[in-house]
Amino acid sequence: MTMGIETGTGGLWISNQSALGTQALTSAASTLRLRKATDDTLKSGKTHGREAYVDGAAYDSSTPYVDMVAGDVGQFVFQSQIETGAAAIARHVGADVVTGASDPWTHTIATGTTNPVNETIREKTGIAVGPYRAVWWDAILNKLTINCGHDQNVKHIAAAIQCLKAAEIGSLTDPVAVDSGTDPWRWGEAATAVTIGATPFPEFSGETIEMDRAWTTKQGDNIEPIFFVPGRGAITRAFDGAVTDTLLPQLQLALYGNTAPSVGTRTTSQPSNVALKTVYTRSATRTITYDTPKVEVKPDDIVIGTKPQGGLTSIAFGGQALAGGSPMMTVTALTGQSTSYIT
Repeated sequence: MTMGIETGTGGLWISNQSALGTQALTSAASTLRLRKATDDTLKSGKTHGREAYVDGAAYDSSTPYVDMVAGDVGQFVFQSQIETGAAAIARHVGADVVTGASDPWTHTIATGTTNPVNETIREKTGIAVGPYRAVWWDAILNKLTINCGHDQNVKHIAAAIQCLKAAEIGSLTDPVAVDSGTDPWRWGEAATAVTIGATPFPEFSGETIEMDRAWTTKQGDNIEPIFFVPGRGAITRAFDGAVTDTLLPQLQLALYGNTAPSVGTRTTSQPSNVALKTVYTRSATRTITYDTPKVEVKPDDIVIGTKPQGGLTSIAFGGQALAGGSPMMTVTALTGQSTSYIT
């Protein structure tokens, strides 16, 4: 009699490496246990190739070869808790300044020119069958997509991974970090805290933040890549909202350069930039803030019109974050963690 592997049993852990080429230990103090939220799982990145040749046969019988292993190994999605949400962003950005003398400690994560932190990622699947243990190391959190909305239960972060060494058989022991037990953030904890130019807009019902470093890997004389190739990344923000009497002037500003355009005003030839900020408040000592002081508002999707059956008019508001003399994005978190997330 056979038995299927127990896919609902196991764990996902991520640890900072001290250096590229040095796999983090299962006892590393930086290890976080992440609450995996979807079926997404990292892969080996092992791909085959074929070289066709004329062999006199009607069907291709060329010999396959291994083209590469590692590189883009997919993504995983996890719940954004107090302990893990800001930490993932800090490791992606490669920056985290901790201030304060006692709980809560303030973590300030500002985008700049730093590289992402090298990571070791471990996943365990099964208990009676297996368990199957795999480790991805010399890895980076190349792209983070932070999503939270009224129509979902909690905030999720999708982490797309680039790595140099993938799907190695992992240690027989679990990492020391356990689930903290705290609940993940919810959209309701950002109530009346979404601001455009410091003015709150409670009519928004969700947001998506995408932080993409656009890094790739370089192949050498081996099937595994030999180093990372930095790219030119981008940060974008998008809010889902209802068109109301308070939001309509902001839409007009993006189209006409004026919150109250007069008759005959045409769409402006100048781009519209606004400051966007979201604050999630669990308590006075547990908050996380996403601050983008200059965002180019994309007018492409700003369409307002009548509906035969009536109903809510929703709008996507946002665009790409710009530097504008300040960090493109600053994330500030009040947590109980006294040490930096990138050490």
